[in-house]
Formats: sequence, C-alpha cells, structure tokens
Amino acid sequence: MKKQKEDKICVYIVSRNYGKFLKKSIGSVLAQTFKHWQLYLINDGSTDSTLKIYNNFKKKNKKKITVLNFKKSIGLQKLSNHVLKNIKTEYILRLDADDWLHECALELMFNEIKKNKNNGLVYSGYYYTNIYGKIIGVENNFDLIKNDNVPPHGACCLISVKDLIAVGGYSTEFKAQDGWDLWFKLKNKVKYKCIRLPLFYYRKHGYSLSDNYKKILKERSKIFKKNQNTYKKKNLDILAIIPVKSNYIKKKDVPFIKYKSKKLIDISIDMVDKSKKINHSIISTSDHKLINYLKQKKKISNKFQILKRSPKLNSGISRIEDVMLDSCNFFKKNKKKNPDIVVFINIHTVVKNKGHLDQVLDTLVSSGKLSTFSVIKQSDPLFVLKRKNFFCINKGRFDNLEYNNELTYRYDNSIFAFWFEALKTKSIFEKSISFKENSRDNVINIL
Repeated sequence: MKKQKEDKICVYIVSRNYGKFLKKSIGSVLAQTFKHWQLYLINDGSTDSTLKIYNNFKKKNKKKITVLNFKKSIGLQKLSNHVLKNIKTEYILRLDADDWLHECALELMFNEIKKNKNNGLVYSGYYYTNIYGKIIGVENNFDLIKNDNVPPHGACCLISVKDLIAVGGYSTEFKAQDGWDLWFKLKNKVKYKCIRLPLFYYRKHGYSLSDNYKKILKERSKIFKKNQNTYKKKNLDILAIIPVKSNYIKKKDVPFIKYKSKKLIDISIDMVDKSKKINHSIISTSDHKLINYLKQKKKISNKFQILKRSPKLNSGISRIEDVMLDSCNFFKKNKKKNPDIVVFINIHTVVKNKGHLDQVLDTLVSSGKLSTFSVIKQSDPLFVLKRKNFFCINKGRFDNLEYNNELTYRYDNSIFAFWFEALKTKSIFEKSISFKENSRDNVINIL
C-alpha cells in the first residue's frame, strides 16, 4: 500500500463501564495492517477500570492515542460530535467498546472509499460472537444498500468526515439507533459502498444497547418522524378503511366488545381521528346494528363515512382486497378521485400507542416501498407444511442469536398501509414491502 504522509482515519471508542472488553477492542486497532490512524479513547463517566486501561495504552502509544475523560456521562451522540469537531483526519470510524476489528478492516475500507471521490460511507459484513468472544454466526448484510428498512450497522462504518459534518453530525436528540439517523442523512447525498466480507466482531450479550428493545423501537420511530417530509411537499389523500364483520362462529357483536370499558369500534375510530396524517376514513360494514350506532354517535368527526357493503364481501380475510377496493370505489364516487394512500385498520386488534398508526404511514412514505405492515419479530421457531412434510424454516431463539438477514416477522393483525397503485395492481404482498416493527406489549388481539 502507498505510504501516507499523515493519519487518514480517526477510530474512536466510547466506554461506560465496559472495561472488561477494552483490551480486545483497543488491541484490534493497534494490530491493523493500515497504520495511518489516530485512536481516541473516551471515558463516558465510568466507575470501573475504563480510565486506568485507557491510560495504560496511552503510555505506550503517546503519539497515536488521545484519552478524553468525562467524569459524568454525556452520551454517545454528544461524544461523537465532540470527536468529529476536533479531529483532522479525512475519515472517522466508531468502534464499540465491546467489539473488535479484523486486522485488515481499516486497510480494505480505506482502499474502497478512495476509489471514488463521491464515496461517503463504506460498510461490511460482521461476525457475531457470544459474550466470551466465540464466533457464533456471520452477518452478510451485503444488500443493505438497496434496502431502506435495515441500514448499515451504526458502528464500524468508515465515514467521510466532511460529509458527516455537512449533514450536521450526529443528532443528539436520539439516544440510540445512530446508524438509522446517519442512513437518512447521508443516503441521498453520498455513495454507499459495501465490502463483501465480515470485517468486525459484534459481541452479543445482555448488557448491549441493542438488547434494550423498547428503547430501540422508540428512538427509531423518532428518527423516522424527523426525516420524513413528504407530507409537507404534497397534500396526500390518505384513506383509512375500517372493515367490520360483526359475527363470527365463537364471537357475536364483535365491534361492541369492550376493552378497558371502551368498545372496539370506538377504539379504532379514536385512533384514526387522532391521526395527524389521515384525512379520510370509511367504516365498511353490512351490520345494521353497527350502522345505526354510528349514525347516532355524536362525537364522530366529518372525516368518517359509513359504507353499507354487500354481505357477499363478508367471507373473511381472503376477500380483504375486494373489501378495500369496494371502499376505494366508494371514495372515488364521492370525491371524484382515488386516494393516494390506503390504510387498513383491524378493529379486532387494539394498538395501545395511537401514534403507531402515523409511524406506519411515515415508514411507507420514507421507505419508497409499495406497502408497509405493522409487524412483530418472531423469535419462536417457524414451520411450514409442504406436500405433507413439516419443515422448520427458522429456528428463532433456539439458534441463540438473531441475524438481521435471517429474522422472521409476522403481521401483528393491526394495521397495514399501501399506495393505492399497489391495491389496483394487486401488489400489496409483492416484493416491494417495508415494515414498522411493533412491540408485543403494544398490541392486544381480541379474536
């Protein structure tokens, strides 16, 4: 490799009580085949051996290592911006304190990003390890560049410093999921490149932020909301359809079943009414009792219309597209146009967080996909029956880990949204699908 006159890459490691992992992490930087780097070791208010370990490495590598000590924790994003403002290298890479690099990682990433002046970020695959550092799997996330649902891993991406500064650095209002934030900020401004090799080791253990699942979903939703501006560019006609079948074999008068003293139909109406995105809604039913109830309901807003549909459209989930088309035809007859986006609302499933509906819509527009489903991660084994043979197609938690490209999800039975064109061309369930992940305790299935 051609010799460089100055350091080109800043690697930084932030530790908050991760001292027991630091020797492996720091050692992997020192062992790099690419030598033109500066290493920033940052103590984020640790009470363990973090600072002592940092200072021991600093004594042996005074020219290459800078130690920053913060007695009180100020958070990863603020620390990342602090490093970003003070370094003089062309590129920056964050290495998590409990992970470590392959010895060729920096050299391969540097060579790749230098191939084109428009390259702003390089990412790679990675190994999964258990808490003891034993390899338990590999993540070959090579197609992430084509997929808005799963951006590159937040750490161990080589990023252009000038491009990162140009988009405002790290957003400090988010407490996690910085990879998602960077994805939205940079994806349309720079070229992404992937090295089709695993170049770092990602340690899976109970102390990891990625295991704090509720926090992840909450922060991810905030990021979607901040970066989603399509609604401001165009006044979209967004139609929510609430199809209601009242009687089932084991359940009668389903819309009047109560959850926490409130009828299911009223819960759905309330969720749609409080949506900041939806401007039209149709309640489609053939139940006379429900129609009379809705007509007498005083608090229902003007955005709702009642469609008395044919009993022929009550045959179950296999006819759901026909029910939605029937509602869209009703909308066009009244509004003289088709809706831009259609949302299906299932009254049988209560979504506790009413804002989840708007998040599904944000995801649909941000992703550029034809449809978006509210889903739950499926951690249990998944099976399929084919030609009388029973197969396990995903071992779930029995694999003792979760790979991004091998996760399975199930529709949580609550909400899905789609562009009207997807319904018209019968492509709701085709390849162009995105998802908004929901937490299990946010949904209650009544039927």
